[in-house]
Amino acid sequence: MNVPPRPERGRCKAQCTRQKDEREKGARLVEAGVQPTRPRNSTVRNL
Repeated sequence: MNVPPRPERGRCKAQCTRQKDEREKGARLVEAGVQPTRPRNSTVRNL
Protein backbone atom coordinates (compact mmCIF):
# COMPACT_ATOMS: atom_id res chain seq x y z
CA MET A 1 0.00 0.00 0.00
CA ASN A 2 2.75 2.46 0.88
CA VAL A 3 4.81 1.65 -2.24
CA PRO A 4 4.16 4.40 -4.77
CA PRO A 5 4.05 3.74 -8.52
CA ARG A 6 7.17 5.13 -10.13
CA PRO A 7 6.53 6.48 -13.62
CA GLU A 8 9.77 8.50 -13.55
CA ARG A 9 12.97 7.06 -12.18
CA GLY A 10 14.49 10.40 -11.26
CA ARG A 11 11.60 11.48 -9.08
CA CYS A 12 11.45 8.07 -7.43
CA LYS A 13 15.14 8.30 -6.57
CA ALA A 14 14.67 11.73 -5.06
CA GLN A 15 11.63 10.45 -3.18
CA CYS A 16 13.54 7.45 -1.85
CA THR A 17 16.45 9.59 -0.68
CA ARG A 18 14.09 12.01 1.03
CA GLN A 19 12.31 9.12 2.74
CA LYS A 20 15.67 7.78 3.91
CA ASP A 21 16.60 11.20 5.28
CA GLU A 22 13.30 11.44 7.13
CA ARG A 23 13.73 7.93 8.50
CA GLU A 24 17.20 8.80 9.82
CA LYS A 25 15.81 12.02 11.28
CA GLY A 26 13.06 10.03 12.99
CA ALA A 27 15.58 7.55 14.35
CA ARG A 28 17.62 10.41 15.77
CA LEU A 29 14.50 11.85 17.38
CA VAL A 30 13.71 8.48 18.92
CA GLU A 31 17.27 8.31 20.26
CA ALA A 32 16.70 11.70 21.88
CA GLY A 33 13.49 10.35 23.41
CA VAL A 34 11.06 12.21 21.15
CA GLN A 35 8.48 10.31 19.14
CA PRO A 36 8.05 11.36 15.50
CA THR A 37 4.49 12.58 15.06
CA ARG A 38 4.28 12.10 11.30
CA PRO A 39 3.00 8.84 9.83
CA ARG A 40 5.63 6.98 7.86
CA ASN A 41 3.80 7.13 4.53
CA SER A 42 2.93 10.85 4.63
CA THR A 43 5.61 11.62 2.02
CA VAL A 44 4.07 9.04 -0.31
CA ARG A 45 0.59 10.49 0.07
CA ASN A 46 1.40 14.12 -0.78
CA LEU A 47 3.34 13.47 -4.00
